Amino acid sequence: DWHFLCLKRSIPEEYEGVRILKGCEANILDKTGRIDFPKWLLKCLDIVIASIHTPAYYSLEGGDHTSAYMGVLNNPYVDILGHSGNPDYRYDIDKVVRKTKELGKLIEINGHSFDTRPKNIEICREIALKCKEVGAGIVVNSDCHSCFELGEITKAKAMLSDIHFPEELIMNRNLKTLREFLKDRKSI
Repeated sequence: DWHFLCLKRSIPEEYEGVRILKGCEANILDKTGRIDFPKWLLKCLDIVIASIHTPAYYSLEGGDHTSAYMGVLNNPYVDILGHSGNPDYRYDIDKVVRKTKELGKLIEINGHSFDTRPKNIEICREIALKCKEVGAGIVVNSDCHSCFELGEITKAKAMLSDIHFPEELIMNRNLKTLREFLKDRKSI
């Protein structure tokens, strides 16, 4: 927790022309959608992504994980559902995307998945198509695990272009659009 509290004081809002958002990628812990960050800390952050990561997720028995995603979407401090294209954690894409749209939240299209998780690519495409169909917003990011991958979204952008994904649904297409989204979200 200390690390995330220090973000607010130790990292400037802007550095050499780059706007810095202080946030986290929280772990979804179980099929109820519980996450590993306390509410008081989530309130301090600019942006919160919630994702399933195998080492932290306690519902490894397979099957349908719709309830985990629906539960985390009901958390008012979660802004984005992260890399949900993992075939090990299948869910009702239609139901979850519609709930994301209803709550004004976003779904991440994770550029890292296109290089390291080839089994996710077709599901990412299916998710993007459903977002396009219902008008749900997305973010596209590199989820870089190295500074050398920062901003690498070439394959994700190619997939979105291939399906003619509407630019207006990409909420991080520019800083103004993302600020507008976050302004409304952080007034809770």
